Amino acid sequence: MTDGTHSIRTPVREFLYREARTLDRRRYRRWVDEFLAEEVTYRVPTHTTQEKNTRSEFSSESWHFDDDRESLEVRIDRLENEYAWSANPPSRIRRFVSNVLVEPDGELATATDYLLVVRHDRDARDPTVLSAERHSTLRADDGGLSLARRRVLLDQTAIGVDHLPIL
Repeated sequence: MTDGTHSIRTPVREFLYREARTLDRRRYRRWVDEFLAEEVTYRVPTHTTQEKNTRSEFSSESWHFDDDRESLEVRIDRLENEYAWSANPPSRIRRFVSNVLVEPDGELATATDYLLVVRHDRDARDPTVLSAERHSTLRADDGGLSLARRRVLLDQTAIGVDHLPIL
């Protein structure tokens, strides 16, 4: 392991854990302001069912999310709007981040991690569980790290929820 990998690993992990906690607490404005780079891209391609020797299991044309900072802010505006009926009462969501691998690349760092999302909606007895692999590109800024790019690869082909604010 190189010194560069060791020195960036802890700050990247802390960034990912703090980000998950911020989103779990539904502090979406804080997430945008403190965690996202101005030119962030946030993509969640649809998972397709393919035969085993197919090049990719993920669509390059269909997305659950294909957002930039502006569209993420619009998504948050809708969540915070008093007419967001599907988000009222808000779901209780817990994000578990694990298996974090970090690769430094100059001013950037690439993090690959596993994400488990457990969502309790209203009075439903059984939670919705989503699992994914995330690929995040983080940039070192004056104030620390910021998310420049994220690609979330869901294990599920179909998401069984009415709405999902942020993965």
